[in-house]
This record gives sequence, structure tokens and C-alpha cells, in this order.
Amino acid sequence: MAANAADGGADVTIPDRLFAPGELDVLAGKTVTWRNTDTRSHTATSDTDVFDSGHLAPGTAFSTTFRTTGVFPYHCRIHRSMRGVVRVFALILTGTSQPLPPAWAVNLRGVSPAPGSTV
Repeated sequence: MAANAADGGADVTIPDRLFAPGELDVLAGKTVTWRNTDTRSHTATSDTDVFDSGHLAPGTAFSTTFRTTGVFPYHCRIHRSMRGVVRVFALILTGTSQPLPPAWAVNLRGVSPAPGSTV
């Protein structure tokens, strides 16, 4: 299940050779910050060259703002098994966390990138 950072920016920590959360949903225009809390250096590098943190020494951070919608898989260039994905949406809706029986109604709430904007 992806972490949802609908209201503000989002942090991804890098503890012990993994990205946490590994999947992140954000709104277009939001900033994601990767913080290396490990004792080793890592990178946060887009699979499609959209962003690259360069080497992140322990205790350092890298931020990038996602201005367009899309799916942005990334990896660590040093430790290839470390992978993550940022999904960027124009609108994020939240509803019930439980499955609904057929014919039941549900109220959805959501946020858009800017108050009053339409999607």
C-alpha cells in the first residue's frame, strides 16, 4: 500500500538499504525529500533521468518537486536492489478503507494542488 502525502510534501527515509515508504502518492507541485538515515551512502535516481540526488552521505538529504503527473520509479545507483516509486496525481481522493457491499454509497474527499483549482 502506498503512503499518501496529499496535503503537503513528503519525506522518504533511507534506513538500512531501503526506501521507506517504497511507494508514495503525491499531488503535482509537491516536494519529496529523501533523507539518508543509514550508515552508508545512497542515491535516489529516477529510472528515466527525471531526477538524481547524486551520492547522499549519511545524514544528508535531497529534495525535488514533481510538477507533472506520472509514475516515477527510482533506484539507488550504489545498491541496485533498492527501488521505489513516486506516483504524482492531479487529484487524490480518499474514501472508506473497507470494501463496500454492492449498491452502497460512499462519500469521497479529496484535495487538489491549489485551493479552488479544478481538475
